[in-house]
Amino acid sequence: MTPAQAREQLAIDLLLTADWRRRRACQCPDDQRDADAAALLDKLAVSVSQIDDELLDCCVSLWGDTREWELWSKMRREIGFHRWPTNAAELVAEFITVASGPADRDEVVKARERAFTSTREKFAKFSAGRTPRCFRGPVRS
Repeated sequence: MTPAQAREQLAIDLLLTADWRRRRACQCPDDQRDADAAALLDKLAVSVSQIDDELLDCCVSLWGDTREWELWSKMRREIGFHRWPTNAAELVAEFITVASGPADRDEVVKARERAFTSTREKFAKFSAGRTPRCFRGPVRS
């Protein structure tokens, strides 16, 4: 894939995600977040031309793997909700960093479980045995 083709693909991905956010904004007109996310995605699509070739090449090389492609899709959906990149280069750099992270996802899951268990145990000691609602499950009325 040439740099021009990669830039075009990136811009298309961002614009398609922006269109999806606009459709969601119509479904929930009281929630401004989808409309704001669509505007940010449009801005990012315009800034794709500023990504340098080396960064772009690294990003494209990761797209061949299904796991990374799913990560790229997830990161685009999170824009305006959990991610607020200032330009497309920043988004691509973040994608490369996250995609190049821990190779063993099971270790990440185990670490999260240990942290959750540790937090739960610490809270139980602190609260004299009372279990907080967030650890008991959904509230039933």
